[in-house]
Amino acid sequence: MILELTGSRVLAPYFGSSIFVWTAIIGVVLASLSLGYFYGGKIADKNRSFKILAWVFLTSALYIFFVAISKEKILNFIQENLSDIRISAVVGSFYALSPPSFLLGIVLPYSVKLKLKNIDKSGATVGRLYAISTVGSIFGTFLSGFYLISYLSLIDL
Repeated sequence: MILELTGSRVLAPYFGSSIFVWTAIIGVVLASLSLGYFYGGKIADKNRSFKILAWVFLTSALYIFFVAISKEKILNFIQENLSDIRISAVVGSFYALSPPSFLLGIVLPYSVKLKLKNIDKSGATVGRLYAISTVGSIFGTFLSGFYLISYLSLIDL
């Protein structure tokens, strides 16, 4: 969630904050998560390793850092070269949000595979991981949205 919220703030100076921009953000994030879930399930069945999960998180964080330092040039280029706000919002959202959303989508199916020890308890394991994931998302959203972003001055509020 915080990726979408901060993504809207990153895109707003270039494309505004209209329904088109929010539609692009939500659509791109959902599509990327979907692909990440699918791919995460496939790679989890091939190789179970906490190292891979750690690399997924690290790569996502590094991409977010890359966006933070490169956004001005790339989003200006998109804004200047695509005249339709719908297309430019989708392209901008794809650049800023798709890779980390895809990578973070890998986390849940991969985590299930790492934690699943007994098929008879798979429902409880998956339910627990979804609950932990959702609580983490809620906590991260409030902490980041209300405190960390302002404190760290990552975006101009």
